[in-house]
Amino acid sequence: MTRLKTTFGALALVAGLGLVAGCEEEGPAEKAGENIDNAAEQTQDAAQDAAQETKDAAQEATQETKDAAQEVEQKMEEAGQDAEQAGEETKQEMQGEQPKPQ
Repeated sequence: MTRLKTTFGALALVAGLGLVAGCEEEGPAEKAGENIDNAAEQTQDAAQDAAQETKDAAQEATQETKDAAQEVEQKMEEAGQDAEQAGEETKQEMQGEQPKPQ
């Protein structure tokens, strides 16, 4: 019985050493797996960077559009006031009155 235990113990030790030795060296499958993992991580990082850049560009475009819309609104208001004043001056001239100074 002791000899059987010793034999199984020795086999277990050899098998354990074989597993440890097998884990130390990377085979082609392990290297390929690492390369795939690295490529996936780089792709994910690049996608996140691109998404952030797109978001930033969209926010900037939105702000520029708002600014342009405000400028157009102001110019239209000024043009409306100028047209109103010109109409009033024309009306006064047609009635023979002197236009009011600005």
